[in-house]
Amino acid sequence: MLEKEKFYIYKMEILTKIMGNTTEENEYRRLKFINKEEDYIVVDYTDYDTKKYTSSNFFLFFYNEIIEKYFNILQIGKKENTLVIKNKNEISKKIETASFEYFKEYPKKIKDVNFILKEIIKKLKYENFEQELESSSIYPYIFKLEKILTSKKDKIETKSYEVISGYNLPTKINYFQKKFSKNKIMINFEEKIDEKKVSCASLIEEFRNFLNISKSFPFKFDFIIRGYYIYDIVKNNILKIEIIKEVKFFQSNIISKRVLVQEDFNEKNIEKTYDEIKEEMYKYLNLMKNKEIIDKKEITDFINKISFLER
Repeated sequence: MLEKEKFYIYKMEILTKIMGNTTEENEYRRLKFINKEEDYIVVDYTDYDTKKYTSSNFFLFFYNEIIEKYFNILQIGKKENTLVIKNKNEISKKIETASFEYFKEYPKKIKDVNFILKEIIKKLKYENFEQELESSSIYPYIFKLEKILTSKKDKIETKSYEVISGYNLPTKINYFQKKFSKNKIMINFEEKIDEKKVSCASLIEEFRNFLNISKSFPFKFDFIIRGYYIYDIVKNNILKIEIIKEVKFFQSNIISKRVLVQEDFNEKNIEKTYDEIKEEMYKYLNLMKNKEIIDKKEITDFINKISFLER
């Protein structure tokens, strides 16, 4: 579904508003995907900037260094409707093997280095990374497309960590297909909590109890994901995925946008379908019927386009 010879660009923007304060996060990656049976091997070719650290930001600096170096090849798959990292044991072993070299490289930061490495290995062991990928990456929507394409209905039932990290809540995806261009379709979708299985009111009650928030205090909660796929039905591969998520939770509003697009794919420069060109021609002729002078070249171009598509 993802063309292995092609590079894909992944971009993510997150805008978080909490009690009037706004923070913004951005992420950019250059990836390749290799199909392995029902899994994907994701290879990160991003040219990360060389960073320096100070004593105040060493934790973040070193954590990112380990992630960029040892998580640059991930084998991702699905198990019981949940995203899994199939090569996490190999990643853990590589990090453990490299530990002593990092102690030598950062002799004044041995305690910090040891703590960070152990935390990363622990997150791999207890599936924290999988939950993070489920709630904030593009990968789950690759597998959800497979389910959409094989479904005979206009909606599918699924589960998602997207709402609240750590809560694998039942959701439903409504979608519809339309022709995007010759050999390509666009699949628009909308994902919401499946309130037949879990109501928003019961979730709010659960969150209130967990956070110890009084019932007299306003608690807003809403969640929706909208997006679309552009899919080549001849080559059977994804050209683009775009996802916009909006979550309102208590006193915070979070809006994120994730885009995965084939590097050489230009959404605006797409050949038009036969029907689209015919419709344009009819509109043009209708506009021209009251004019004395008609641009013959424009009509000829329309006819040539239609003749070419008919061949």
